[in-house]
Amino acid sequence: MPPPTDTHGGHACQGAKVLGAARQQLGGMDALILNHIMNSGEAYDSRGWLGAGGGDWQRQLAIVRQTFDVNTFSFMSLATAALPELEATGGAIVVVSSMAGKMGLPAVAAYSSSKHALHGFFDSLRHDLVNSRSNVSITTAILGSIDTESAKKGTTLPDGSPALPNVAWSPADECAAAIARGGGTPSPLRPFPPSARRPIHATASQLLCSDLHLAHCLPAALRTREVYFPPVEILSSLLIRPFAPSLLDSAVRLVMSSKPLALQLREALLPHDQQ
Repeated sequence: MPPPTDTHGGHACQGAKVLGAARQQLGGMDALILNHIMNSGEAYDSRGWLGAGGGDWQRQLAIVRQTFDVNTFSFMSLATAALPELEATGGAIVVVSSMAGKMGLPAVAAYSSSKHALHGFFDSLRHDLVNSRSNVSITTAILGSIDTESAKKGTTLPDGSPALPNVAWSPADECAAAIARGGGTPSPLRPFPPSARRPIHATASQLLCSDLHLAHCLPAALRTREVYFPPVEILSSLLIRPFAPSLLDSAVRLVMSSKPLALQLREALLPHDQQ
């Protein structure tokens, strides 16, 4: 089901229409999973924002507005429209974000800014829900580089070679399972009561349904707040950034360069006439 891509003016009710269609098909709502995105819509360009829109600033800003419509405003619209029903069911909102929503990354200025806005909105909304004693929970999934078809296609050069040869891609199925578990389960430090049981062997979608159902055993305050995948990559970056931001930025530029890491090191270490 397509998300609302225009939330302005007469289209402000688009989120309610999407949810109404989902309600007719599914019979109700226990969880809202927000996982639709768009990138800049441009072919990958290592110059990033400097290359967006071919240097046309009006086109650059149009790209930003379109990116925010899909990546930010539609999330807000859908969540707002879904809240009354989620209040009735004690349901969950799962917001799929990115490491680009926690720190700036090269070549994704529009995308990164739209994801930063998500964290501001839903972190604030979480406070409002807690203050109103709501049992609706909000879980944010902060993801690294996931080997989805769209991500790999968006970072492939015209000749078929990878635009980001140094990036380690994480399996999409493992990522989906992590989101499914996190979206409906508490922190590992706060396990489900013994009476709650999850299937031992299940697909990611089955896990999501099972976990979100079991989550109704818990008040929203005990459900998982954030999911990190891959956890080591994301958590280490978040821990390093407050203490050594410039060092982390340098490492990010190395990893996200279109040049292989070995070539970058060679260029950095050898005199120009020996390269």
